[in-house]
Amino acid sequence: MRNILFEKSVRFLCLFLFVPLWLGAQNITVTGKVTDKSGEPLTGVTVIEKGTNNGIASDVNGSYSLSVPRNATLEFGLFRLCASIDLRSGKKSD
Repeated sequence: MRNILFEKSVRFLCLFLFVPLWLGAQNITVTGKVTDKSGEPLTGVTVIEKGTNNGIASDVNGSYSLSVPRNATLEFGLFRLCASIDLRSGKKSD
């Protein structure tokens, strides 16, 4: 009886200790299309999570898909041009 109570206590404790960590570490998938001012797709634009090596280049249709944390900032670059978008606020910086 005492072992069963101990096991239930440990399971209960683990549930409250580890579930919040798991929930906080969830990523979202950000998808989009990079275009120029006239709406033409841009190929090869790098989309990188700021401060990491997590990134991808847009395909021939300008499309990209990247898994990042909810509070990430994405940086877009093409040759020497750069811009950042903060996913938390939607603010853009050049």
